Amino acid sequence: MATVFISYSHKDEEWEKQLATHLKVLEIEGFYQSWDDTQIKPGSDWREEIETALNQARVVVMLISADYLASKFIMEEEVPCILKCRREGSVTVLPVFVRPCPWKKIQWLSAIQIMHWEGKALSEIQPHEIDRALAEVAQTVCDCLGDRKKTAVLPGDNVSLYKLPVTGDRLFGREKELQLLDDAWTDNQTDILTLVAWGGVGKTALVNQWLNLMKTDNYRGAQKVFGWSFYSQGAEEGKQASADEFFQETLQWFGAANPEAGSAVDKGRRLARLARQQKTLLILDGLEPLQYPPGEITGLEGKLKDNGLLVRAECYRHMKDYAKALDDLNEARDIAELGNMKPHLCDYHLEAGRLCQAQGKTDETGEHFRAAKAIVDETGYGRRKKEV
Repeated sequence: MATVFISYSHKDEEWEKQLATHLKVLEIEGFYQSWDDTQIKPGSDWREEIETALNQARVVVMLISADYLASKFIMEEEVPCILKCRREGSVTVLPVFVRPCPWKKIQWLSAIQIMHWEGKALSEIQPHEIDRALAEVAQTVCDCLGDRKKTAVLPGDNVSLYKLPVTGDRLFGREKELQLLDDAWTDNQTDILTLVAWGGVGKTALVNQWLNLMKTDNYRGAQKVFGWSFYSQGAEEGKQASADEFFQETLQWFGAANPEAGSAVDKGRRLARLARQQKTLLILDGLEPLQYPPGEITGLEGKLKDNGLLVRAECYRHMKDYAKALDDLNEARDIAELGNMKPHLCDYHLEAGRLCQAQGKTDETGEHFRAAKAIVDETGYGRRKKEV
């Protein structure tokens, strides 16, 4: 679903709230989803959140006033990014004249068609005309998007589920679990859902049934849908499964340049960034071939053999879920220490350092980076020399 970004000065907050109400009317109908800075989660990197939202937007609505044009942050951070996206053709910019100001003398703004009402700002028109004017803005946003409603069919090349196993069409007694999946998809606070159970209890059949229901509703706003089963690599006894094939094919499908470049951790980072560029439904089935089975190595039962924990920790770090990132990092460290895997321990320290850096823990950041450098110096781990 297309995103509409609202750019405004906080001194025009009342106008933003009134416009947001009118935009909500058509958002409920599925024309778009609107975004403003009130959606930034507490503790998040607000600059990064704003930049991400701008990069995903199809339309940017600017609420023009003297306070807007005098805002240092808006003029130095938001406007250059908005104009860059406009030059590249990825976004339509819709300025709305909300309070009197000398906007005609602003070169970049005078070159863009601005919404006004017979030369008047919203604050200058009669109170009974304001709702009509704001409704006109919402309608214009729809026109900029070409009236694309949520009923538009998701293109076939945006859906890839052929790697998932085929299961039976009928599923009984799983209403609670299907509702859990529905709730997770609609909850803006949920980014990852994990289903854990013994093999053969029907996890794959459950997810396939849910995907069939999602398909009948055009995947409910997803812009990319990708499924993968690690069993598809062949998990015969004695055969080592790896995430390499997964990263190669997935990165290529998401349009990454040079999908084969970099380590598994590097590829995981690139995939996370690509998935975050649009609303993505990513289904990973059959992780068992990547896990240590019971009895193989004492203390590692159920742990991931690949660097998947580090990749997931980075995903959590980008989502500002620092507690979950730390849990994955601690597990990755334990595995590396139990198996005496010093290169993996180096990767752990690098990601742990980045996590501490994101949290503003300067001393701990330095400790982790120094530990990583010591391992590189000791082992000659060339892949990480530039990073340390």
